[in-house]
Amino acid sequence: MIGQATHTLLALWQLGFVLGQLDPQIVSAITGGIIDGTSLHGTSLNSLMDTLSYRNVIGMEVDNYSKWAMTSPIAYPDRGVVTLSPREVHSGQREAMLARKTSLTATGTQGTVSWLIDNRRVIVMWEAPFNFDFYSNKLAVGIIPYGTHTSAMFDVMNKGSGNFTRGVYDRNIHTIVYCDEDLCVEGTMGTSHKTQVHIQVIPTAIDNVARTLETYIPETLVG
Repeated sequence: MIGQATHTLLALWQLGFVLGQLDPQIVSAITGGIIDGTSLHGTSLNSLMDTLSYRNVIGMEVDNYSKWAMTSPIAYPDRGVVTLSPREVHSGQREAMLARKTSLTATGTQGTVSWLIDNRRVIVMWEAPFNFDFYSNKLAVGIIPYGTHTSAMFDVMNKGSGNFTRGVYDRNIHTIVYCDEDLCVEGTMGTSHKTQVHIQVIPTAIDNVARTLETYIPETLVG
């Protein structure tokens, strides 16, 4: 079986995301091909987050570069409240989700969210603590079998190991990646109490890129 790092390089190379493989302008063109879904129609993630006047808020934006729709979203907030529920993310589109701390409590927001995509689930774990004295922002991304996302997944992804990659965001913003044979899931998270999470779902084969994005891929990478 090909290792996770190999899968990551393969996926990013095939889509032209490895530095030196493709002109940055073309990379920008592919990224720019993603269009806003219903949750972002006429607005932005920043604007949506500005409607929540709480200490701890996460705004999550999910970009789907694959030909498959991301359906049947499930969210399990372990702490806090989901105020903008996750939507289906159609092929070639992006959607948003919002969560915040519970009112009148010294707790932050944390939980898991997943989408069904081509017989498995892409899953994301977030933790945005109330203060940074002993804890930091934390993000994990993974791909799990269908039917295995339960509320217990927060503890598994926060402290354990499995089909996911985890990162801590206390000083620097960095990208975490988890891949299987068909998909790579990339994630970044900010370092503040009111922070953004950006998720990209990228296929490992050009044939599985969203049809609306095919025209952005240079002919030298096709076939």
